[in-house]
Amino acid sequence: LTCQLTRHTPVNMASMMATRASTTSALPRSPHRSSLGSFTSRRSHRGASVVLAAGTEVCDPKSPHAPCSVTAPTTLSALAMVSSVQADTAHLEMIERHANDLTGAITNPSLILMAATTKTDGSNLMEHIVRHASSGRVGGSATFDNRIDAEGADVELSGMSESAEGLTVDVGCEITKLLAKNAGVVSTELDTGLAYAPPRVIIDRAKRLMDLYVQRRVSPQRVMIMLPATYTGIEACQKLERDGIACNMTLAFSMAQAIACADAGASVISPYVGRICDWHAAHNGDAPVLSGAGGDAGVRFVKRVYAYYKSANIPTRVLAASIRTPAQALQLAGVDIISCPPSVLEELAATTTDKAASQTVVRHLSPASIELPADVDLDDNVPIDSYDEEFILSKCLDDTHIPVSRLRFLDEKQFWMAHHADEMASEMLTAGISQYQLHTHKLETLMAKMGSGAI
Repeated sequence: LTCQLTRHTPVNMASMMATRASTTSALPRSPHRSSLGSFTSRRSHRGASVVLAAGTEVCDPKSPHAPCSVTAPTTLSALAMVSSVQADTAHLEMIERHANDLTGAITNPSLILMAATTKTDGSNLMEHIVRHASSGRVGGSATFDNRIDAEGADVELSGMSESAEGLTVDVGCEITKLLAKNAGVVSTELDTGLAYAPPRVIIDRAKRLMDLYVQRRVSPQRVMIMLPATYTGIEACQKLERDGIACNMTLAFSMAQAIACADAGASVISPYVGRICDWHAAHNGDAPVLSGAGGDAGVRFVKRVYAYYKSANIPTRVLAASIRTPAQALQLAGVDIISCPPSVLEELAATTTDKAASQTVVRHLSPASIELPADVDLDDNVPIDSYDEEFILSKCLDDTHIPVSRLRFLDEKQFWMAHHADEMASEMLTAGISQYQLHTHKLETLMAKMGSGAI
């Protein structure tokens, strides 16, 4: 990662998006980024219209300049007008049912396991599992200490079995077919057993995943590789983006991760709304944290990352992941991307008994909605040369502070210091990686039993 911390000229938020097309980022950008889902949906909905909302201006929902309200036959359709909506599920029938409102979907062993062990997906997913089961082996994913030398000796990796990896890509290919109308994007999770592996190992595995999609005639422009937002994962992201492979950085819980992912030129970052809220509920449960004026703790974190990226003119898009309720999704209406699980998709898509009725969604997030400090000097371009611990932590841990300029860590030590200083972020990143590894093992066990005829 870039070894300096600088302050760039903040931009006027009212004109930022109008000039973004002519703005050149200091970081290399993926040639696929512009085609991987725009700020808003590219679709129009029959019966959809823009209305005047209290305290907002009438606006085109495809324009990022100002807050607005939109109406459509369903809440899901209205939400899809102001944010790109993706399915956080491997339920193929459900993805097909809501395809008109989706611009993408997520696929990983956890979601495949969840879909495979419920009765709501029908037989489509099981057919893919059966096809890969006989060639599989059950193997635990390798784990790595986060202090591993990125240039150290070669490491023998067991990782995800080829059959499980092939199954994940197979399901991803099916998703691209279901979302062909909107050129939907599939985000495929890299084996989280590689979360702390040397960057070159992560890069090789990511390119292998992409090659599997290309062999199945899926355009690289419709695939994003999901990497855990560890330091080595972020380093690998930087190289992959330069090579034209778009990355979605997952398990994001801290501003340290948000800062580093932006500096690496990641296409997308995925803060986990529900898991952040879960941690706070388990540790304190006070009302302001769970349901404050700006939303719960997870919603507020997404808003903070979004505000930082837009105010600092950072092109990385924010994907609100781990959405648990329709309320969380609606509070984040306007964020670049929202991924919704089956229960939330179904509730948002529910229509009223009155066929003439329409649903209204207020767009809460837009670059124009960000309130910058009154004392910001828009002509200030003085380098920041203070790298002491107090300065760094003030930027990362003060959840009332929104940086208006791009920040960069000097090194890995600085990154982990800032990340681990946030107790929630430190615990949830470790727990998230472990959970994904456990689900991968369970999926491989299921496949091995099916391959042996035990099921």
